[in-house]
Amino acid sequence: MKVVMDTNVVLGAMIKPEGLSALLIKALDKRFLVNYTSEKALTELSLKMGILAEKGKLSSEWKRILARYLKGSVIVAPSVRINLSRDPDDNKWLEIAYEGKAEYILTWDDDLLALRDENKELTLQDHKIKVLKPIEFYHEVLKRRC
Repeated sequence: MKVVMDTNVVLGAMIKPEGLSALLIKALDKRFLVNYTSEKALTELSLKMGILAEKGKLSSEWKRILARYLKGSVIVAPSVRINLSRDPDDNKWLEIAYEGKAEYILTWDDDLLALRDENKELTLQDHKIKVLKPIEFYHEVLKRRC
């Protein structure tokens, strides 16, 4: 399965290594579950990690979680610009998902969640993506396949 985990999902794992976000990152193996990201998304992650580190909010496990996240991720260079989100900064997640032909975007972001229809789906040109909260992904997808 191809997913796009937004920055807050990854940071959630680094803050709470026993939580659901960390469990999802542990499942990244590039065979059953692979994450797609971009240089722009990784820059955002790095900046936000620095802010959390300065505040002492990262767990002692953050390096292990980051390594697992990077090992289970494919970096893409989006070739299509998408402008759908009311927060222009969130469009990068749509571009990554479209470029990687991801099946799911995992997020807690209200601006991304607002884009989905009653089936929790979003159509980007010819590609359909489910936009799910991590807990929805766990219950609606992972538990059914495992």
